[in-house]
Amino acid sequence: MNILTFDIEEWFHINDSTWIPVKKWPYLENRVIANTNIILSFLNRHNIKATFFVLGWIAEQYPELIKQIAKAGHDIGYHSYYHRIPEYQSKKEFETDLISGIGLLEKITDKKILYYRAPNFSLTNKWMLDCLIANGILVSSSIKNPIRHNNMDLPDKPFIFSRGEHKIIEFPLLTMYLILMKFAYSGSGYFRIMPYYLLKRLYKNRPYLLVYFHPNDFDPNVPTAQELGFVRNTLNTIGTATTMPKLEKLCSLYSFSSISQALNRIDLDNLQIIDY
Repeated sequence: MNILTFDIEEWFHINDSTWIPVKKWPYLENRVIANTNIILSFLNRHNIKATFFVLGWIAEQYPELIKQIAKAGHDIGYHSYYHRIPEYQSKKEFETDLISGIGLLEKITDKKILYYRAPNFSLTNKWMLDCLIANGILVSSSIKNPIRHNNMDLPDKPFIFSRGEHKIIEFPLLTMYLILMKFAYSGSGYFRIMPYYLLKRLYKNRPYLLVYFHPNDFDPNVPTAQELGFVRNTLNTIGTATTMPKLEKLCSLYSFSSISQALNRIDLDNLQIIDY
């Protein structure tokens, strides 16, 4: 089961997105529309449905792009308003962000927003899960495994976070340790720098993979900005011309689906329950 997801944000939405002030964002080069259209064309060509986690700021600036994604039959999820890391927000800030962004996406798509992804897969606190559940989120895709929780390893496949009547399904991103760091080989920059033969080997016979990309992962001409510095600009641009050819090859070998399609195939009653 390969779940294909996209985080719809601009090339300058890095980590906590505080590198460049929000007031400057409208004046930076727009790349998200053209790059998202590349993604949509690819999905249409291969008859694949995917899940798109949309930044609130992007939806505010380009509502027609979000309508286009929804009209093509893809899932729409929320990815925070300004790409702020949840652990740096208070509970009130987090919930205000969540309510405003979900409301905007529901207004644009005329559909209930059921999916959420924290920036940088950084969901950590119990109250964050409480906020998601209270605001109608059914599925989170916001943690990187392996990770320990309550002195136990979390499952390397979809599971349910539960506390009393509060329940939310988690679709984790799987990683492997490489030189003391988590290496998320199934998408984005990690995918870009890895040779195809190694990707093919890592994808082979995996019972579950969460695959994720950003629009700029498919852009061979990603802009740079002085504020991002040499290292971040390099990480943003390296290997972008190789992403689509490698993904095209993998699509000829493996099937991909959206979160909503996966939910229809999973026996939810048999998912492991993790108390939080």
